[in-house]
Amino acid sequence: MNSRIVIILFFCFLRLNAQEKKYPQKSDKLNRCSTVEHEAYLQKKYPQRMTNAGFENWLNPLVEKFKKKRSESGGIITIPVVVHVVHNGAVAGTAPNIDDQQVESQIEVLNNDFRKIIGTPGYNLNPVGVDTQIQFALAKVDQKGNPTNGIDRVYYNHDTWTMDEIEEVLKPQTVWNPSEYLNMWTVAFSDSSLLGYAQFPDANGLPGLDASGGLGTTDGVVSNYTYFGSRLIYPNGIYADVQYDKGRTMTHEVGHWFGLRHIWGDASCGDDYCADTPTAHAANYDCPAVVNCDNTGNEMVENYMDYTDDSCMNIFTQNQKDRMIVIINNADRRKTLKASIKNSPILLVSNDAEIKIEKVFVGITNKCTNDPRKITLTNRGTNDIKTASVNYNFNSSASKLMEWNGILKSNESVSFNIPETGLVGDVLNVEILNINGVSDGRISNNTDAVTIVNAVNPESFPYDEVSLKLQLDNKGSEITWNLTDSSGDVLLSGGPYEDNNPLLIEQSWQTKDGDCYTFTINDTGGDGLCCADGEGYFQIGTNDQLITNGGSFESNLVSSFAIEFLDDKIYLEQNPVHDTLVFVYGKNVGNMAHCEIFDISGKKIREFPAVKNAYKNEDVFDLQAGLYVLKVTTELKSKTVKFIKE
Repeated sequence: MNSRIVIILFFCFLRLNAQEKKYPQKSDKLNRCSTVEHEAYLQKKYPQRMTNAGFENWLNPLVEKFKKKRSESGGIITIPVVVHVVHNGAVAGTAPNIDDQQVESQIEVLNNDFRKIIGTPGYNLNPVGVDTQIQFALAKVDQKGNPTNGIDRVYYNHDTWTMDEIEEVLKPQTVWNPSEYLNMWTVAFSDSSLLGYAQFPDANGLPGLDASGGLGTTDGVVSNYTYFGSRLIYPNGIYADVQYDKGRTMTHEVGHWFGLRHIWGDASCGDDYCADTPTAHAANYDCPAVVNCDNTGNEMVENYMDYTDDSCMNIFTQNQKDRMIVIINNADRRKTLKASIKNSPILLVSNDAEIKIEKVFVGITNKCTNDPRKITLTNRGTNDIKTASVNYNFNSSASKLMEWNGILKSNESVSFNIPETGLVGDVLNVEILNINGVSDGRISNNTDAVTIVNAVNPESFPYDEVSLKLQLDNKGSEITWNLTDSSGDVLLSGGPYEDNNPLLIEQSWQTKDGDCYTFTINDTGGDGLCCADGEGYFQIGTNDQLITNGGSFESNLVSSFAIEFLDDKIYLEQNPVHDTLVFVYGKNVGNMAHCEIFDISGKKIREFPAVKNAYKNEDVFDLQAGLYVLKVTTELKSKTVKFIKE
């Protein structure tokens, strides 16, 4: 074996997977709400963020003070809302790109519930049920002062989202100013059992409290797209079931966003700090009759802050209202929303098109080249758009023209690709020249620009010589394959072969540092290397397999990987580590190595040998959780790397 490689991006991928475990999942029920888990995640990530107890110690005196002057609380509060509908290229109305009417139905549900509107499912006759005097309206003005319908359709070349991806990528890249808008996101969660979660209020800047870590970039509520909106109001939407299809997931999560706790206080008979919600034993599902912890009556399973079915919920109490109004009046970012006028319409013009360059998701993929960037054209005027002329260029080079024809009604959008990908670091510029054959009536939304990044980072593997094993099935005449490098040059290829002669094809090639390779296999029979034609497979690798497939593809399969030589680095296969520390070091470090592990104080914990050019597996299950240093010493040099033991 020659020089080894390091898998930096693959390592980052493993870190994200490890972080995902911070969000426990319920095995027997849908995960109705992960707000509590999300708050624990934020407190761990930002130690200066107030604890739950600290938050309550600040809030409760303010609530008590407010109760004494409740009659002076003021009138109706309207919160401007932007809904970021996140999708992967599907047209509006196709999952997960829910249509405008489904979004609008959710806003209607929020108003019915928070305002206790007579004649709607949000009305109740409970003596403590109240109109919170809080209502919601889709924004009419975007962050740049241009018209909007409050629905921000966000394209990413990414199918499903983990919570870490939402918090670290999606929210920061798409959030509108949270001091002027309540941000909502609808997504396809990677954990399909999760319905939604919210970010609790931030008391940054309030007396006696430290800063929270600058979480304005993540402030808002998130929903699985199938639980956003109401089937009762808009039956043509995309909904998961009839249990949680009436919009109460967002009512519940917006309650959290205003500082409300679950009615059981997230502990057995815990405190939700609202005296008029009977103390509950735990979360309730369906719509049961359950005696409360004090044996004075039933638990308030109809409360929006329980986990019951959407059809069961219809109550916010007076004390919950008190708590929300205090948050609106005092909490950072909430207190400015009362004065926001982003829901007030501005003058529309006849011919007005908006252009936007869509996002890309940077991460590990199964290919080696970037896709062309998408741009979205949206009609923000009163006339239909039938034609549009758009210029684009890279780095202010000569512009190239694209023409679009069709029908776009007000607030409708269409997306299409820029014909070229550009190079990493290039600046892509786009500009609307005219629409409907005339100048655009509003130029402030006619341009956009973005720097091209390397959005596709295929997994890298530790080999500079790689072999291919291809076991044919009995239909060799249907099989062809090739292996290409990053320039598109074909390095190896084969097929078609004879039928009823299931050969084992074996070939190998030398890789290049930093290059990317793509293996493509085709089957004209459409059933891969399996089934009625016999059992075939392919493997790419050396001692360890890089890519393997038992033949279960259809007409074709494309797999890519990149090479980056390790040289004088130490590569940890996974960090943090659990029971086993797995590492390899490059050829320039030296040959036979002496390895040592030190704790953070510098105390040597253990030592052991390692052989050059072989993975070393060292059991560390007995180490306590914490930060350690691995030191590898050869006849040439010493190298160190830190690792975390979980």
